[in-house]
Amino acid sequence: IDENPANDSDTADITVQSADLAIVKTVDDPTPTEGGTIVYTIVLTNNGPDATTGVTVSDLLPTGITFVSSTVTQGTYVDVLGFWTLTGIAAGASDTLTITCTVDAGTGGTSIDNTAAVTVSDQPDPVPGNDSDTAGIFVLIPAGETQVTTVGTDARPTWSPGGLYIGFDSNRSGNRDIWTVSASGGVATQITTDPDVDQDPDWSPDSTQFVYRHGAGNSDIWLVSSSGGSGSALDVDGSNSDRFPTWSPDGTQVAYEKSGDIYVIPATGGVPVQITTDPGVDAHPTWSPDGTQIAFISNRGGNNDVYTIPATGGSVTQITTNAANEGAPDWSPDGTQIAFQSSRSGNNDIWVIPATGGVATQITTDSGNDAQPDWAPSGNRIAFARIGVGIFVYSFPSAGADLAVVKISAQDLVEAPL
Repeated sequence: IDENPANDSDTADITVQSADLAIVKTVDDPTPTEGGTIVYTIVLTNNGPDATTGVTVSDLLPTGITFVSSTVTQGTYVDVLGFWTLTGIAAGASDTLTITCTVDAGTGGTSIDNTAAVTVSDQPDPVPGNDSDTAGIFVLIPAGETQVTTVGTDARPTWSPGGLYIGFDSNRSGNRDIWTVSASGGVATQITTDPDVDQDPDWSPDSTQFVYRHGAGNSDIWLVSSSGGSGSALDVDGSNSDRFPTWSPDGTQVAYEKSGDIYVIPATGGVPVQITTDPGVDAHPTWSPDGTQIAFISNRGGNNDVYTIPATGGSVTQITTNAANEGAPDWSPDGTQIAFQSSRSGNNDIWVIPATGGVATQITTDSGNDAQPDWAPSGNRIAFARIGVGIFVYSFPSAGADLAVVKISAQDLVEAPL
């Protein structure tokens, strides 16, 4: 018999230490230019209620960002691993990591996110939702020109719909054929190998085909897979010269010049429909992004100017009125502007004018002859041929470089195998 049962049990209490760690991450310049320097700042705060005894924060820099240096108020940061290791942080105290980086070339027009997160803590965190934070940047494309190809016979560039590649025609193989190259340059891929002349390519809206001009004399309009192979005729007319084909935005029609007038034909073949009927020469059609208008070049006023007409025909509107000769119009993706080549500065340069007419702006100023502009799908670049030199890309100043963000999409995956 236990004469003193009150001492038969005992209790020991423990207090579990916890620390609410919170991260705030910022970047000093959210819209840097390629090659620019940025500084990420990561502030780690212990909201308590207790002190920490050991913490690791993960911040591995993403692709496109190159480490330069770092500073910490406590602990160490190893950039190759992306680990910031700290010891104790008192409740209510903060520590800071700053990482200075450069933005890699070739990242222009892309968004890059960088996340810092608590990955190790010796104390339980009662509020895990604030353990990470992300700072994003959008990389602006440097204004000015970039040379994409260096073969003097490369001409008539056309952007792929995803913006990853540029198609063009070239005599680099000894015969004029259709080629493609990465929009950032590199090794070109030959698409057509027919012994006849292939030129004036335009990439289909779904990326799967080129429409182009086939033949040196009475040329016809042909189609070929964008991955190469044998071409097939879309419009064969042995008594006329067909040239400058261009896809409608929905991919169902092709506009082109047939012996001095603009015609439209179904992309699956059929009977061409005549759109213009002027005695002058109407050439080089280009569709408005909404598919309702066609811009073209015409000498109906005495010299070559840019005109527009409804895609179904009707009254024309004169867009340029300069005494110089204009050529090769191309509509901007947002439909507000038309790029064209013009000799108004003394030699051919690339110019841009509002799609309704007005004051034109000179884009290129090289002493050579710049021709055949083609607007990038993002709206922030124009590809063009510098005759006898190669294919170039003009990037608009930074203010215009944020018109679109290039993201990986199903469209890009279609183009990727090229």
